[in-house]
Amino acid sequence: RVMPATSGLGLQDDPLARLWPIGVRLAAGVPARQLAGPFASSIASIERLPATGPAAYYRRQAMPALYVAYLATHDARTLSLLRKWRGPQLLHAELDALEALDARDTAKAARLAKTFPSADSMRAAHSMLGLPRWIARAKVYEALGDPRSALAAYAVLDPKQLSPMGQADPSWPLYVRSFLWRGQLFE
Repeated sequence: RVMPATSGLGLQDDPLARLWPIGVRLAAGVPARQLAGPFASSIASIERLPATGPAAYYRRQAMPALYVAYLATHDARTLSLLRKWRGPQLLHAELDALEALDARDTAKAARLAKTFPSADSMRAAHSMLGLPRWIARAKVYEALGDPRSALAAYAVLDPKQLSPMGQADPSWPLYVRSFLWRGQLFE
């Protein structure tokens, strides 16, 4: 938790050491309102850092927690920060689809869902997967009334194929919770 004086960032404690456990709790289903204060404080400390140079590392490493926080809250500010910090090269159609669903634009969400990779092709390719991205895709399919596609998205999740989203990945509790969501869809 303690930052070395040689970091040159002028911080006494590492903001990621505070943010990552909050991300884990959000992914585990702890109500976001219980974590709102510490989450906002941690994000504010990262926002105060310079946007370039070595400090940019902190924003990149904060992205997995921001992703999980958006899945838990659907908060527009969290999504805005995630988009800002991820840079223009990384597109996340599933987040755009969730945002469209929040705006009650199911037509746009359905168009975006058609751009998701198919679960069958991902299984056949045996490639590494981003756990929260597939959770988000399943949630989009479910909201669009397509439980079969949602279940297929969950079925892709294999711990051997899950790629960590950074130095520390707070999204692992989503894997455990996916079994509850699968069961609800089967019911």
